[in-house]
Amino acid sequence: GWTALYLRYNSGLRISMNGRQLARQLQKLVEAWPVPVREIALIGHSMGGLVARSACYAGGKSQLGWTQKVSQVICLGSPHTGAPLARGAHLAANALEVFPLSRPVAKVLNVRSVGIRDLRHGYIADEDWRGRPENALNAEALTPIPRLPGARYHFIGSSFGADEHDLVGKVLGDGLVLLPSATARHLADADTAVLYRAHHMSLLNHPVIYAQIAARLGLRKPPTRRLAPS
Repeated sequence: GWTALYLRYNSGLRISMNGRQLARQLQKLVEAWPVPVREIALIGHSMGGLVARSACYAGGKSQLGWTQKVSQVICLGSPHTGAPLARGAHLAANALEVFPLSRPVAKVLNVRSVGIRDLRHGYIADEDWRGRPENALNAEALTPIPRLPGARYHFIGSSFGADEHDLVGKVLGDGLVLLPSATARHLADADTAVLYRAHHMSLLNHPVIYAQIAARLGLRKPPTRRLAPS
């Protein structure tokens, strides 16, 4: 009952810029679709989840019609409040700038795109970064992003840990994103789920995650029976 469409975007751009472009593309898509579009679900992994939320924000501000058709926004391992690995690279670059011998290494680290820099703090709106120092170590409060009124939000994360109390998971998260960032339900009144003993990329093709998505979209479960070779 759903038609799956896939999006490629330029991860070198600001997340908010990608969000605006996606908002415009979705409006064109809905207008050009051969039959009336009844419902839209947005599913994004990692930065893609932030781009999806940013598109909803941009589309809502511009009162684009497609936003009224969004029923589900599902984010998989998205760093809603920032990613420690991105912050670590930023801190390392600042530290290496201090010494002449290490400045060439710092320059290499500073080649990171603005989109990757946005991951440090989970910036998804222009207001998050505009007018603020690019190399600030600490972020100010994120811009409050209203939820689309007709949509349900789902933040699904993963962790190396065996459960929420596991120290490994608390320190390493899923290797890229910590659970409090991936499941920041307060940002969009979202429901959450966690896949334990799993890394960041596991969220892309794990059967448990598929089941979570299928349940939220009202899909039938995939067949478990294996086909015999012909």
